Amino acid sequence: MPSLIASILLAASVAAAEPQVLTDRGTFGPPLQIAHYYYGQMPTGIAVSRESRLFSTYPACLDGNNTNTPQTPSKYQVVELMPDGSEVPYPSVEMNSPPGGALNMSTNPPTSANYDNYLIGCQSVIVDSQNVLYILDSGRAVDPDSGATLSAVYGGPKVIAVDLSTNKVIRTYRFPQTVVYSDSFLNDIRVDRTPGLSGLTSNGSEGVAYITDSSLEGRNGFVILDLTSGESWRHLDNDPRVRAQQQVVPWVHGNPVLFAPPGQPYSRAAIGSDGIALGADGKDLYFSVISGRELFSAPTAALRAHDASSELVLAASITNKGEKGISDGLETDSKGVIYAGNVEQEAVVSYFPGNSSVQTFVRDPRINWVDTLSIGWDGFLYFTVNQVHLMPNFYPGTERRQHPYVLFKVQLPDGGTYAEQSPCLTPETSCRGVLGGGGTRRPCLVGPRMLPDSLIVLKVGVQPQDSLQQRLSSLDSGQRPRESVWALLVTAAPADEVLRKGGATSECDIWQEPSEKTGLLASAVGNDDADRVGAPSHSDVADPSFDDETVHLQEAGLGYSLSATK
Repeated sequence: MPSLIASILLAASVAAAEPQVLTDRGTFGPPLQIAHYYYGQMPTGIAVSRESRLFSTYPACLDGNNTNTPQTPSKYQVVELMPDGSEVPYPSVEMNSPPGGALNMSTNPPTSANYDNYLIGCQSVIVDSQNVLYILDSGRAVDPDSGATLSAVYGGPKVIAVDLSTNKVIRTYRFPQTVVYSDSFLNDIRVDRTPGLSGLTSNGSEGVAYITDSSLEGRNGFVILDLTSGESWRHLDNDPRVRAQQQVVPWVHGNPVLFAPPGQPYSRAAIGSDGIALGADGKDLYFSVISGRELFSAPTAALRAHDASSELVLAASITNKGEKGISDGLETDSKGVIYAGNVEQEAVVSYFPGNSSVQTFVRDPRINWVDTLSIGWDGFLYFTVNQVHLMPNFYPGTERRQHPYVLFKVQLPDGGTYAEQSPCLTPETSCRGVLGGGGTRRPCLVGPRMLPDSLIVLKVGVQPQDSLQQRLSSLDSGQRPRESVWALLVTAAPADEVLRKGGATSECDIWQEPSEKTGLLASAVGNDDADRVGAPSHSDVADPSFDDETVHLQEAGLGYSLSATK
């Protein structure tokens, strides 16, 4: 018996002396929340409306299981994800049901269908600052029998704009065959509704769309679409920075991502231009390729230009921002932070343009292939995780996907929210405001969208006294502004250089000032807190006599502060 006790004590002492080996916890950052489970078709795109409605795509151009055929008439391209977990074809069942299906088997060789009023193969959706949903239709679909992605025919590739207030199509943009080719693969889209943008042949009142072509057979590059005139053009065709980088092999969950063509050797998955994101001020477009770990940016003004020298100017203006990992989609928040999936690290990372640094935002073993990211007005980042790397197209050539696919959401830091690329300020306008919380001071980076919706501040340049007094009287009477009015300290700019912001939620008021001086009128009143906080008074005015002073306002109870010095 004593020897048995001694043996037990010895074993216990050895176990106690066993060193603790450093172990990866597997998680980092804020907790993930489940926004939706997908039990049927494989999703890619996700878009969030101003009212937090969710829209997703099931691309027939990527997965034959998503292709609408006479045998599978209930395969849809775009759905609205309902709060009860159901999925409703959007904008209608009819638009998701092309007559005879998404394939045209009557030609030799067969092609994708060319309907311009039905959805064929939709990879992406996005909601703009005016709550319009844009559906990007590649016009291509995979033949479920052969596995081939059939060619597009004119009419199939398109962008469809849907008014979310009425759920009606308001415009369809078609692409000429000299811009979108039969082997193009329209992948991702970003929209800037700022009126009067440079480089557009029209007046540019409706803004512009930037689209990636991720073709595996043809040219990688960008398609630019003038949303007013409907004109479109290409840029950076097969530029090395939009092509798959040599010798790059992504790894997900310990396995290489290689193409596995039937009856052929495995090959490197060379996938070019894919994810894009507009900078929060709309001045730069960030982009990357799937088969590459670097992030690039290009000036949007250069992308919109399409004169004789524009291609050379654009190519010379691209900036390499450094490595951020293997990613598919990209997205930007109102703070200017760029978010990207990092499929090799089971993570979503943050890129900070101010100092070109990258850090992990959230990490979780449930994250694998992060496809599309979308930021809502509710302050959450949404992203689809869809197991693309487990499709039979990839090594080892077998179907390994498991239901459900997942739409995750995670709270953004520092009050980040949807970024509206429609700055009220011209390049000549100076923003010196500082926005922060808890004593933190941050530069006012890009304009009015950097301020929280709960803070209403009215800014003015000096204008005729009667107009100023009229506005003051309106505020003093306790009337709430019809729309939220943002605040920034501004320098004078000629009236014809001032851009007025569209949309139903905010307004920019900048008046021409003949001198160099400006004033700032501000009030700490929130739309939802006006009764509690009270109406603004004349004491909130930075004296138009322009003596040196700083206006500092703390919005009651919300932790936001605005400091502005004229």
